[in-house]
Amino acid sequence: IYGEYLDALGDAVGARRKFADSYRSTPQRDAYARHFADAAAEKHAAGRVDDALADLEIAREISPDDPEFSADLAVLLSIQGRFAEADRVLADTLPRVVTPRARVPLHATHSLVLTALRRHDDARRARTAALAIDPDLAEAALDQLATLFSP
Repeated sequence: IYGEYLDALGDAVGARRKFADSYRSTPQRDAYARHFADAAAEKHAAGRVDDALADLEIAREISPDDPEFSADLAVLLSIQGRFAEADRVLADTLPRVVTPRARVPLHATHSLVLTALRRHDDARRARTAALAIDPDLAEAALDQLATLFSP
């Protein structure tokens, strides 16, 4: 109810946080997070990047340890040219991801973000880290990301 109140007052960020808090505390947490991530993908495909970002931020707030949501958020931020924010999302997420294969798309995304920030040595290290874990998955991720990062 407080989230609806904040939304009515025009505090979209506060409302989003309250909604995420309530979703996070339910047994259906993962289903709620997936719902928002799927909605973000649909909005992104329709060219509604701002709306997609809002949904992904909710998904990430509901399930902050899901690396997929962080990678997707970094991609959308990058599409908007917000590379420093994308770098922060990835730098915050990578240390918390323990499954090596889950780190591959994060490293791949990070390599492109770091390239855009002209941090070429760091970008090379991120790309090398992705390739060292799973070369096929890394190449597939880099190929897919290249199309998303292209103008």
